[in-house]
Amino acid sequence: LPIDSAAKPHITADDDQVIDNGVALSRAVAESGRVEACFARQYFRYTYHRQETAQDACALEGVRSALTAGNLKQALVAVAMSPSFKTRKVE
Repeated sequence: LPIDSAAKPHITADDDQVIDNGVALSRAVAESGRVEACFARQYFRYTYHRQETAQDACALEGVRSALTAGNLKQALVAVAMSPSFKTRKVE
């Protein structure tokens, strides 16, 4: 029997867009502009072992902008080079 894989995911500005296969879904996710910010947030959380705060905006932006430029290596280095990663606050 044929499988109806059509869906309306909420990843684009046009939420009425019907996506009917994996290639179209991958393309829509990549073009949504949300991937870079999500990756930056999740990588930050993994690296720092905590949730981000308002003071972490520069570190997150460094990762996001490197990804937007298409440079994954630089995005990963951006967190390691941020001052908050290189210094530890003793409480």
